[in-house]
Amino acid sequence: MKVILTVVLVSAISCTFLSAQEKRQYTTARIDATNLIIDGNPKEGIWDQLDWQSNFTQFEPSEGKQPSQKTTFALGYDDNFIYVAFKAFDSAPDSIVQRLTRRDDIDGDFLGLQFDSYYDQRTAFSFVVSAAGVKMDFIVSNDGENEDDSWNPTWWVKTSKDHEGWYCEMKIPFTQLRFKKEGNPIWGIQVARNIFRKDEMNLWQAASRTLNGWVSQYGVLDGLKEINAKRSFEISPYLVLRTDRFEKVEGDPFKYKGFKNMMDAGVDGKIGLSSPFLL
Repeated sequence: MKVILTVVLVSAISCTFLSAQEKRQYTTARIDATNLIIDGNPKEGIWDQLDWQSNFTQFEPSEGKQPSQKTTFALGYDDNFIYVAFKAFDSAPDSIVQRLTRRDDIDGDFLGLQFDSYYDQRTAFSFVVSAAGVKMDFIVSNDGENEDDSWNPTWWVKTSKDHEGWYCEMKIPFTQLRFKKEGNPIWGIQVARNIFRKDEMNLWQAASRTLNGWVSQYGVLDGLKEINAKRSFEISPYLVLRTDRFEKVEGDPFKYKGFKNMMDAGVDGKIGLSSPFLL
């Protein structure tokens, strides 16, 4: 009977732990980024003014264990942008996988973060970069059930690499995020690193695969003071030239000379009517 009771108590304690992961908190600070260059080398003194946090936890393959490599990050902001720097240390830098791919289809090692800027614990905006400098961005909804990679916000990122690992710097406009107008808002945040050769995913905020939901397991971002939702206005002209080459056919009624040249041109535009609404 005592053995059975012990097993029940241990199981209950384990379930309580899984259902209530301790929430980590990152307190950011306002910075003067006038001289900050986004070049993938977070060596400017301005980064030393911010809180560098590490102590990541494995999410895959061995949930809850220590990562095989150390990762640190820092986050600051000004009136218009959020600035993020990563240091992905690696004891075998020659094994870092860098593969050039298309946007939103990254491969190899990568770093990323997600903001639950509404703090509804259901929706998040994701910014990811591979070690090769390729971007991936998408919106998470329904607490992780859905992802929309058709969202292509405007943001800047650069990466670099040396004998100690690889690094990146991000610059994310507030215009690309949606949030409530509050004096001192609280956001949800998750930061992740993928080590490709080990098939290893490490998280800043520990999360459990046994729990339902993803965004609801994020940590907390505070320290954002007096930020205002910005109206975005973006215009992107485009020009596409195409040519087809084929064997010339005598008597062709279209009178093609063995080739056909075509051109498409236009303008894509985006106007922010308010923080939640875009036209």
